[in-house]
Amino acid sequence: MPQSTWSTTTHLFGWFSFLIAIWATITLFVLIEKKSRKEFGGYKNFLRIYCCYAFLFCIVDWLVQPYAVVDIYGVGYVFYSENRLFDLGYSATHLLQVLYCGCFIASSSFLSLNFIYRYISSCHRHWLHHFQGLGLIVVILYCVLPFLIWSFCVYVFLGPTPEHTAYFNISTVYIEQFDLTDKPYVGPACYHVSTTPFHQVGDVN
Repeated sequence: MPQSTWSTTTHLFGWFSFLIAIWATITLFVLIEKKSRKEFGGYKNFLRIYCCYAFLFCIVDWLVQPYAVVDIYGVGYVFYSENRLFDLGYSATHLLQVLYCGCFIASSSFLSLNFIYRYISSCHRHWLHHFQGLGLIVVILYCVLPFLIWSFCVYVFLGPTPEHTAYFNISTVYIEQFDLTDKPYVGPACYHVSTTPFHQVGDVN
């Protein structure tokens, strides 16, 4: 399949996924508030937080519409925004890309927290009070801290630089005919941190 056709297909599928995700999130929130039993207790608080997070992730994903390209040399990859509706500007787009990475990491926290709660509710019910009142703050921090830490790391270490732009442009122009010059992106790559007879510090490899 030609790259342009594949790009259009993924773009349309992204719209379909966005609408389904929004519908599912709103439906889950309504069911939590209207149909869940009182015995759910603190688990309802967790589900409420999850719905808010899922809704935020849906919006960020829709605004960014990320498209990833693997480096042709296999030592990194780059993802950039493919939003075709409107231009948010360099700073706003890059901020949303960073938030997207943070939300992706927070998904692991929410997933693990779900299993933690199920374990406590099954084996240590006397600990369930930690999911209510002030304990709810700890639950929120358990998900928020990884989000903040990873977002900071992405912003500081994986953002655009002239060197990375020149390097990744080789792959994006060759594969997608997309020029990264003056465009925001997130691009991790492996590179040397010392100088030896075989390479210089900063060489990508």
